[in-house]
Amino acid sequence: MGRSNHDDNSNPGEDDIRDRFKNARDASLPGVMASDVQPKRLRWLWTGRLPLGMFCGVEGDPGEGKSLICIDIAARVSTGREFPDGTKPEPGDVIIISGEDDPAITLRPRLEAAGADLSRVCLWTKNLPALPGGLNELLRVIKALERSC
Repeated sequence: MGRSNHDDNSNPGEDDIRDRFKNARDASLPGVMASDVQPKRLRWLWTGRLPLGMFCGVEGDPGEGKSLICIDIAARVSTGREFPDGTKPEPGDVIIISGEDDPAITLRPRLEAAGADLSRVCLWTKNLPALPGGLNELLRVIKALERSC
């Protein structure tokens, strides 16, 4: 790498940063130029509501029904049962990340009542990833689940 403007190696200097972004038009700008991005078609799990391959979160105050919505969606995806509008998803695996609901008292009983295939639903309720910083951990778990299926 280029010269560092700092005495220690923990903080890269301007030359180091420019070397890292040598393919960018202007290395002082974050990100990439839109002209360098190849467009991709968005795919949907549930058309107009849930995209495939993207992180989707459900947020709100306790007691507002977030987990019930997620349980219903998880049950439909785990079995391939159609959504209320008639859209039928391919059966798939689901990860439910929940810091509020107990897996034995709330999540599993609700999944059973909703008709979920429990073998396709991973309940992540401890050591939760802090998002967006924990996205690498989330990706690691997703890849591990893919290998186990």
